[in-house]
Amino acid sequence: ENHKGLKYLGIAWLSLNCILVITTGIKNYDYIAEFGFTYKRLGVLLYLFLCGIGLVFSVYKIVRVQSVWFLIRNTSLSFILVFAVVSMFNWNQLIADYNIEHVKKERLDLEYLFELGPDAYPALMNFHVENQETHTDLFYRLVSAVESKLYTMEYERNAVSWRSYTVRDERLYQKLS
Repeated sequence: ENHKGLKYLGIAWLSLNCILVITTGIKNYDYIAEFGFTYKRLGVLLYLFLCGIGLVFSVYKIVRVQSVWFLIRNTSLSFILVFAVVSMFNWNQLIADYNIEHVKKERLDLEYLFELGPDAYPALMNFHVENQETHTDLFYRLVSAVESKLYTMEYERNAVSWRSYTVRDERLYQKLS
C-alpha cells in the first residue's frame, strides 16, 4: 500500500521494455524475411523470447507481490524448458530449407548454407539441380562433400554397433543417397 507509486513505475518501466522486445522482434523478422534465416537471427529471436518471459514474470511478481525466489525459480524453469524444446530441432536443415524456399535468389548466401554442413546438403543439391547451376565451384564441392559424408556414414554403419544408431542420421542418409 505504501509503495503504490513505485509499483506503477516498475510496471511502466517493464511495459516499455516489453515494447522494446516486440519492436526488436519485428525488426529481426524483417531481416529474416529479406536476408534469410541465420544462427545469429535465431539467437536474437531466442534471446527476445527469453526476455519476454522474464519481463512477464517480473510484472507478475510486482502485481501479485511474489518473492524473488518465485521470479528466479519460474524464469529458470522457463529457460530450461525453452532450451530443451529448441534443442529438438535440426536447425541446419531448417535454416537451409527456409532460405532456399523464401529468400530471393540474388540474396541467397549459398556459401553460408554449405558451411552449415551435411544437414543442409539435400536442400542445396535440390537448389542447384532445379536452377541448373551444376557447373559451379560450390556445386562440385557440394558433390564431393556429399560423397565423403555418404562414405563415412556407410563405414560407420558397418563398423559400429546398433547403440550408435540415430534417427537423424538415418534420415540424412536417406536424403543424401
